[in-house]
Amino acid sequence: MQKNIVKITVSSLFVATLVATPLLSRAAEASGKAPAASDQTVPAKSKKHGTSFLGSLTAVDATAMTLTVSDLTMHVTSDTIIKTGSKAAKLSDAVVGQPTRGTYEKSADGKLIALTVHLNSKAAGKSGAKSGGKKKPASAAGTGGI
Repeated sequence: MQKNIVKITVSSLFVATLVATPLLSRAAEASGKAPAASDQTVPAKSKKHGTSFLGSLTAVDATAMTLTVSDLTMHVTSDTIIKTGSKAAKLSDAVVGQPTRGTYEKSADGKLIALTVHLNSKAAGKSGAKSGGKKKPASAAGTGGI
């Protein structure tokens, strides 16, 4: 009887060791790689978000690959996402005077790099005071009738 208990105990410990070893080695690998992964994630987040801009397009230079919105002159790169509505657009589609919004970031040499540019942005106008003004009278008229 004691031999069976000893065999069961030893077998259980052996099985537990086999099960725990891969889990512990994966945890050690993950903890060793975690700082490197988090270091790589932080710059990617700042690139995606950038600083927002909104205004009227005042200048476009397709040769220098720049555009100016209000007083911000931004460089357009191959990574810049340019859209008109939901469709992809090119820098040559930009027209001076059209409403424009997007994001940019400041590079190490001080240049402003456009990350996203939304030309002729109707969404910016709709989220402004005009749309809010239209909704308020409609809701006020609806509550006044109740």
